[in-house]
Amino acid sequence: MRLIVEEDNSKPKLLIIYHNHRDLAIIIKDYFKDFNYEIHLVAHFPENSSSYDLFYYVNPTETNIQYLLHHVSKLCILIFTAKREHAEKLATKLTTHKSFKIVHLQPQSTYLKEDIEKIYWFSLSQQSHNFLSIHRESIIPNTPLPQAPNIASSYRWKFQIQHYLRLRHIPIIIVIIIFLLHFAFFIPLGIASYYNYQSLQRLRNSDFKNSLSISQLAYSYLKMSRTFYAIIRPTFLLFSQAQFPDDIHQLNETSNILVNKISLSQNHSTELIKLIEKRGKSTGEVSRINELIELLKNDIDQMDTLFLQLKDKLPGFIPGKQKIQLELTNGAKIIETAQKLVPLIPTILANKSNKKYLLLFANNMELRPGGGFIGSFGMLDIRNYEISNFQIYDVYDADGQLTAHIEPPDPIRQYLSQPNWYLRDSAFSPDFRNNFQQAQLFIDKTLNLGEFDGGILLTTTSIQYLLGSVGTIYLPDFNEKVNKDNFYMKTQTYAEKDFFPGSIRKKSFLSSIANQLLLALENKPSLDTFLSIKRGLDEKQIVTYFKDPNVYSTMEHLYWTGPVVKQNCAIESSNCAVDYIYPIDANLGVNKANFFISKLIQQKVNINTDGFIESKLTLTYSNSSYNDVFPGGTYNNYLQIMLPLNVKIREITVDSIPVDAYQTSIVLENEIIGFMTYIKPGTTQYIAISYELNQPVKRGRGVYQLIIQKQVGTPNSDVNLSITYPDNMYIVNKNFSPLVKDRTISYNTNLVTDKVFFIEFYRE
Repeated sequence: MRLIVEEDNSKPKLLIIYHNHRDLAIIIKDYFKDFNYEIHLVAHFPENSSSYDLFYYVNPTETNIQYLLHHVSKLCILIFTAKREHAEKLATKLTTHKSFKIVHLQPQSTYLKEDIEKIYWFSLSQQSHNFLSIHRESIIPNTPLPQAPNIASSYRWKFQIQHYLRLRHIPIIIVIIIFLLHFAFFIPLGIASYYNYQSLQRLRNSDFKNSLSISQLAYSYLKMSRTFYAIIRPTFLLFSQAQFPDDIHQLNETSNILVNKISLSQNHSTELIKLIEKRGKSTGEVSRINELIELLKNDIDQMDTLFLQLKDKLPGFIPGKQKIQLELTNGAKIIETAQKLVPLIPTILANKSNKKYLLLFANNMELRPGGGFIGSFGMLDIRNYEISNFQIYDVYDADGQLTAHIEPPDPIRQYLSQPNWYLRDSAFSPDFRNNFQQAQLFIDKTLNLGEFDGGILLTTTSIQYLLGSVGTIYLPDFNEKVNKDNFYMKTQTYAEKDFFPGSIRKKSFLSSIANQLLLALENKPSLDTFLSIKRGLDEKQIVTYFKDPNVYSTMEHLYWTGPVVKQNCAIESSNCAVDYIYPIDANLGVNKANFFISKLIQQKVNINTDGFIESKLTLTYSNSSYNDVFPGGTYNNYLQIMLPLNVKIREITVDSIPVDAYQTSIVLENEIIGFMTYIKPGTTQYIAISYELNQPVKRGRGVYQLIIQKQVGTPNSDVNLSITYPDNMYIVNKNFSPLVKDRTISYNTNLVTDKVFFIEFYRE
């Protein structure tokens, strides 16, 4: 038999697994290269391990150990670089498992070859103990010996040269470094964006001081980002990617400048108010007022530009973009208003002249067509930016001295049984210019206070708005604390309690409130005060009249004069049908029932195939007062509805019962229908009027326009509008966003101020 000798050239297989400390695993691998082993280095235990003869596992977890116990029968060395107690306990636990040996190696900045050699000989040892702890007393953990840096450096460079800085990896590393450098500017830019956002949030809450400090912090990061970006911007331009980072930088810079400008204008306006309120101004202080006005004009012009830039640069990915755009639009409107008002300050506040204004205080809880029952009035004298005289009168100071007969409007004579007309009922026109002239006539015939350069009517609601901007004020003369919530009831208490002709309690109370308000406004942010006054003007709780044509023209353009609006078509068109409604209430019940009244306005418009327009206005009144308990009670309302001229009245009903007795008249180029209604406590009343416009819309392109006017002093009523159009008509454009269904467009809104709705159409 021939014997064949075969030589086995296969090498024993060594598997080195590391859970962490890869550097230690590599040192073990390098050590075993000197022996005849086939070495495999892995970070996770392979599924098939039966072919391996020896295992080294660096820092295994408890789960790894359990897996090894069930799947490995070959020699396995478990090396721990920390937790000596844990390693000792594990060694005790695995005493019966002869295949497992436990090594604890002291953690250090690098490991010596002799440490690995000890581990190797321990793994081959036939001794019974299965635990080895390697600890060098001369080495403090994490503190290398003098030679350690050289050893560590040797190993570190070895690893980097062999595994990272190989020739084929260098281009990748360079690309990564260049990439990181090109996007490093986003870190400070992101921080700047966050701080700018926080600064704007503080600004919304009128926290000017913190807003400015956060803005300055944002600027420092923005400057850092700009510096980095300037270096690498040519690369972004090369790839046409510079637009986005340019816009984000511009957005941050604009918001940063805007915050600074608003804070600066706040300081200027606060200083201006304090100087105006100061008595006995010097020539230098008057000059400073004029200087501050010019500074404010410049601030506002710059802010107007910044608001537009901010809105244009707003990126689409920002969360809540629509809400932010709405706030920016509202901010731009405030700036636009301020642009118109600031130049008028010298004229209104009598720079180098004298001005005298009439203040009318209207109780809109006892509503009149022009805002409310006039309970008090005031005279304000201004000379060269200074209030030289401010005096409040009770209305009976004038009415008690009226001896001449002045014929009252018919509703006052008929339903109030008053043969004479008095100042307290002077606000009986829906147009404030007429009411101002009528009030001045009464005052001339009684107190002879002279000519006024203008007038301002303030309702009870407007005073509440103003109190809301300053908080609670204390009246030392009355030992009372007054705020927006209790102002009306306290005023009524001092007006009604122990009242007798000639009593000064009410005017003294109002004078005390006015004086304390002026003091409070000196220390409150002027923006809050400005917004509360603007709200009163926008919602027609404050209306004005000025004899100076420039001032009056500006106020009229802002809709702050309380006029009956002209029925002009908003869009130039020869085929325009203008519809117009103006419900006007007059509480003639000698009570304050309007405190409990809510009103819903519904307008249904139907355009037929021939172009004729029929409208139905429904007013829903609800009286929530208690049964005949003052200040509430039955709402005796003389209702007037102003409509376009020459309309055809189809029907008027109250709770579906036809109304035959009503008055008609022509006032200010409008047709007015008036009649008395009575709404008892706890009831709801429906008043409807159907009418047809005097002109149909023609074929071709045309416009239908509806104007709904709000009465001075009324709360913000809900409005429901629906317009039904025929099959031969197509809607081309509209200035509101309705719900469209079955050739009917529906829209719900709130009558905060006068509303103008128009639809452009094409009729076949």
